[in-house]
Order: sequence, then C-alpha cells, then structure tokens
Amino acid sequence: MALQMSDSLEAARKRFADMQQYAEAEKGKPRTAKDSETLIKQFGDEVEHWKKEGRHSQPEGSVLTIVGMPYTPCIKSLYELEKITLSELHTETHHRGKMLIVQRKSKLLFARAMVCAVVVDETGDAEVLQLVHADTALGEDGLLRTDGLLVIKEPYFTFNTEKTGIILVDHPSDIVSIPISHAVAPADFLLQHDGGLIEIKSATEWKTAGNKALGAKRYVKAVDCYTQGLAAATPALLDVRFDLYRNRAQANLCLERFDAALSDALAAIIGSEEAKARDSKAYFRAAYAAYHLRAFVDAKKHLERMLELIPDDSDGARLLERTNVRLHEQATGEYDFAAITRNISEANKRVDVADFFNKTELKPSPGRYRGLFATVDINPGEIVVCEKAFCAVFDTDEHFIRAATYGARNQTITPYPYVLWKAAITKLHRSPSALTKLTTLTGEWPGLGGISLAIDGTTIIDTFEIHDIVGRNGYASCTPSKQQADTIFGYCGYSNETSGSGIWSYASYLNHSCVPSVERCPVGDLMIYRAVKPIAKGEEIFACYDFLDGVENRHEEQERVWGFLCDCMLCVAEVLESSETKEKRRKLAEAAKAFVDDHSVVPNSDQATVTRAEMLAKRIKSTYHEKKYEGVPRTAALELQYWLTRAYHHRKDSKRCLASTAEMFRMLAWKTVKLDANNVILEPGKGSRLSVEAVMSLNWSRNSMVLHGKPGLALKLSNKQKELYIMLNGVANGFPEIPVHLVAQGG
Repeated sequence: MALQMSDSLEAARKRFADMQQYAEAEKGKPRTAKDSETLIKQFGDEVEHWKKEGRHSQPEGSVLTIVGMPYTPCIKSLYELEKITLSELHTETHHRGKMLIVQRKSKLLFARAMVCAVVVDETGDAEVLQLVHADTALGEDGLLRTDGLLVIKEPYFTFNTEKTGIILVDHPSDIVSIPISHAVAPADFLLQHDGGLIEIKSATEWKTAGNKALGAKRYVKAVDCYTQGLAAATPALLDVRFDLYRNRAQANLCLERFDAALSDALAAIIGSEEAKARDSKAYFRAAYAAYHLRAFVDAKKHLERMLELIPDDSDGARLLERTNVRLHEQATGEYDFAAITRNISEANKRVDVADFFNKTELKPSPGRYRGLFATVDINPGEIVVCEKAFCAVFDTDEHFIRAATYGARNQTITPYPYVLWKAAITKLHRSPSALTKLTTLTGEWPGLGGISLAIDGTTIIDTFEIHDIVGRNGYASCTPSKQQADTIFGYCGYSNETSGSGIWSYASYLNHSCVPSVERCPVGDLMIYRAVKPIAKGEEIFACYDFLDGVENRHEEQERVWGFLCDCMLCVAEVLESSETKEKRRKLAEAAKAFVDDHSVVPNSDQATVTRAEMLAKRIKSTYHEKKYEGVPRTAALELQYWLTRAYHHRKDSKRCLASTAEMFRMLAWKTVKLDANNVILEPGKGSRLSVEAVMSLNWSRNSMVLHGKPGLALKLSNKQKELYIMLNGVANGFPEIPVHLVAQGG
C-alpha cells in the first residue's frame, strides 16, 4: 500500500506500525457497511473544505509517502474474474480472482498525492476509493469517470491512517472504465440508467460528438466518442473511419498518449490523390508522436512524406528542421549548448535535444552484472554520454509535491521524492512502449520480471517495481533557472539551493566508483557526462553516485540505497587501514571543518591563523601512508587546503598560493602536477578525482599571477581552469573570466 502522512519520520513510523497492527488484528473480517447517503454527504463536505483551504489542487508543506508491502497488479482479463459486491469484501484482504464493478457518486478529492472518491455498487452500497499514482492532469472529466462504470480488479480492502476501511488501488491498471452496456456490467446499473435505455448513435454522430469534445478540450471524452464511432462504423464507411482515426490521433496527442496517437495517425492514412490534405494531417500527427517518442528517424520519414503531399506546409518544414538537428545530435554528440542554456528558464525547464550514446555500449560487467563500456578512445573533457531524462521533476513545477517515500519493508526513506515515482508511472501509462526502458533496470521488487502485458486495453504496470527502480536509479539534479547561466558552477549545483530529480535510464547502467572516469552535470533535464581522465576503447566507464568522506560512511550509504559495496582503489586503501588511524583522521578532519567554519572571512586571517591551518593540514596529511595511498585521493584536508589557497591569495603570497593549488591536485591523486612559471601541466591518474575546490583553487592562483604581473602564467592557469570547469559544469556558462580590475592592478 501507499499512504500519505504529514508527520515526522518517527511519528509516521509509529502511526504506520499502529495501523499495521490494527489491520492484522482485523484481517479477514467482513467489511462493515456504511450508510451511503451519509458517506456521500460527508465526503462532499470534505471536498469543499479542501477547496476552501486551497489544498484541492496544490498541497502546502511536506508529506511522507508510506510504501507498505508490495503486491503484484492483476494480470487477468475482465472475463476471467468473478463479480462480487461491496458486502462481500473482507478487511485487509486482496480479493484475488474477483472484481468489483462500481460507479462514482462524488466529486474527486485530490488529497495530495492521491485521488479519492465515493463509489457505489449495483445494490447502492457505498465505499471510499483511494487511487494512488493517478494521472491528475485528466481532472474531473477524465479520472474515475462518472459517464460509465469502474471495474476494480482484485480489490484490496484495507484501512487508512484513521483506521477507516477503504478500497485502495496502488496499481492504476487495476481500474478499468467500461460503458454501462458492457457485457460484464451488472444489469441493475443498466436499469438505473434512463430506465435501461441506451442511446444509439451512428458513426457520424459519434464523430460530431468527438469533434465537439475536442474543441472544448475534453480530450478523454473526445477519445471515447471517436472510439465509439469506430465501433459503430460499418466497412462501407471507410472515409468516416479514416476521419475518426485521424481525429482520435489529435486527441491522444493532446493527452500526450504518443503511442496511441502514432498508431491512430498511421491507421488514418488513405493513400489516394483526393485525400492528400487529410493524409498530410495524418503524417504530421504521426511525425509529431514519433518525435516525442524520440523516434527521430521515423519522424523524419513521416515528415518527408507529408511534404511530398503538401510541399509548402510551414509546420511540417519547421518540425523537419528540428528533427534534422536531433538526428545530428544523436549521431555526433555535437550540441548547441549556447542556445540550449539561453532557452532554459523557470517556465522552460525541459530541453529539446536528442540523446548521444555512440561512444558507449552496454555489456556484461564482471562482478557488476552490466555496465557501459567505451567503443572508442575518449580524451578528458570529451562528451561520453548525453541523455534527456526519461522523466524529471523540479521543485518549481506547478504540481510538485514535497513528499518523500518511506519503505516499510526496510524502514528507510528513499532519497528521491514521491513525485518522481508518480511522474514515471504517469509517463508509462501515457506511452507504454517506454516501459522496458525502466524495467530492464534493477530494483529490489521483481514485479512482473520485465514482461510487458496489455490486458483489457491497458498496459499492466507494477508500481512497486517502478518505485524500487526509481529509488535505485534516480539522480538528484538542479532546478533549472535563468540564473544558472550566470552563476559559477550553476549547472552542477554548487551554488544552487533548489532541487530536482530525474531518471536517466541509459546512464543508469554506469556503475559506481569513488574515483570515476566521468563526471555528470544536468542542464535542464539533459544530463551531460564528460570524461575526467583518459578512457581507452573497451574500458568500462564509471561514475560516482555520491561521495562521502570515510569508507564506512560510503559503504553504509551504498548498501542501503543501491545494494553494493564499492571496491575502488580508494575504498580498498581505506578498508585496509587500522581503525586507530581512521579515527585519528576523522577527528582531525572534524577539527579542520570547524576551523574553516570559524574562519569563513578569509581576507581577515593573520599569519598566526594561517600557521594554525598549515599545521592542521600537515597533521592530517601525516595520517596517510605514502605507499599505501600512492595514486589514491587523500581528501580529508581538501577543504582546509582550499582555505589556505584563498588565504595566500588575499595575503598576496602568489608563490604559496600556486603551491597550495598544486598540493590540492596531489591530494586528489593527479598523476602529473607541474605548476610553475614555465608549466601548467595537470594530468589525471587512474585513481584521481576532480573537485570544485580544486578547480576554484586555479582561479585564486590565476588571479594572484595577474596581480603580480605574470599575465602569461595567469592565462595558462585560466585556460586549464576552464577546461576542468567544463568537465564538472558540463558547459562553459558561469566560468569566472579574469576580472578586469585585477588586470588593471597587475599592470
């Protein structure tokens, strides 16, 4: 189950445990009936209360989504299930092999991440239905619709946090909408509907009704009308059938159901000379759907055929131009990052680009199941992978909900928000062809085992399987804004306090190393991976999922979130150390952090303070065994060394400033470090890391050289800094060029 709570973690744990205990005690008991009129009235009052409080569409504050024990969705058709009524439900029970057929009798309550309604069965008995992961964009008109019946497959009757009985649906595919006249519908519903009379329309009348609904932006209604029209159309009404397919394609495009739109558009193609204008619309709709399914080759093919029919169509020409740009990006990895970043804003957070995977391939990875491997030699700074998110959410999105997920199975919080889980499920329901992009990734709950099933016209999606995949494969990212372009390290999040998250399904195959060969950076919802060290053809490519000081801290997080323990060079070196050495270093690192926090105003530091910092850095350095840590990062004093670099700059000690910068790269295990009057050579090693602090230390050294009249060396440092800056920030935006006032001071 999945339930929403506004409590703290501990309070939520307690409430959930209390509810579980209560449910277990009540398990298997017959459901207690509720007075239908009273329930409907009370529910209506609650809906009005939420509307007045402003919570009907957008909640305030944060909530915690409790994810209970998973269960699989129903994989049986309507004709394989036995009908039951509400009176036959039992508490805390999954009624396998059964189905409830009900009708909605209330307005919808959008209770944060859930949608609730009162439903009645054919006897008039009423109950509250809670649907998790609903596509709320469908609204009252298209969600838990009132113009037909709802079939709840294998209903789960349980309790909410107030210990009130509810029908809980975690898998949206467990609800199917059917007309009142459907073969499995109880006769009592038909009799209650206008005395059992069903309005019969011709295919043309259904088409007219669909066009009216489409014009009114009632897209779900339009799709239903066109579908009814297709069912009513005789073989002789070919033209009407083509119109119905073509118009349904448009309605599906408006609903972002691109799979269905593509299928309908292709079915609408007539192929005659007289139908050129109509066919051009069908080809455009097919191309538009293919484009948004990221099938750019197919999109181009449909657009070229369209323009053969109507050569001067400006919409088709513009989309073809965009498609050709996408195909170029896809083939070469060449992007117009200046244009991409220029167009990003709070209102335009998702970029229009293709993916680039051509330098990599997915292969078995010894001891790691699968991984990405280089198909060519890759130099530092080169793009390795560029991928637009499968889905991404940002805290400035209109319907963003601050709701983390708490897994009752392992009693931990998933580090990615509920809204990302919901966004993934919504996208899969709209475009089910994308399902295998996620289900081929790994998660704890096996779900349907990667099998794609479509039953009763609906693709079956195990929401618990998607939850685990999102939790294990999601990435944090910055919330896009105009300010990022002008902020130092604005895209990699160094100076960005807002947050987002997403799933980049291909990049998720990158395995982890604390000494990675690539660094990632999001630009909008595009994730850029650049090499930070040479990668040979055939070599596995590694990214760093997260980095914490101390191998115990890293391993604890890795095992909890991703289910592995890193065995990189750094982790092995730290594991082999004595506990006494690690404890000594930990205490010194804490002292270093406290020092930096207490002396944040670097320009005011006197010589005595600088000497204290130097002595502390020296003591931390002494905890590393030179031989054991050869070629391995020593990061405990990195922040303190960066403080020293800035202090030397402000004290106008350019020589020590440059030496401190060199020391930072040695700490990060760079193989070749030569920073002097004649050389600016920095070559990464096999076990090296790259950090924001190291790149910014070059900035201070560069500025020191300008002040001391060494413009040639300053330029070399600036060029190297920019090269490394782009590796971390993905793009050059925000790079701090040499300040004009320093150039003037340096003469």
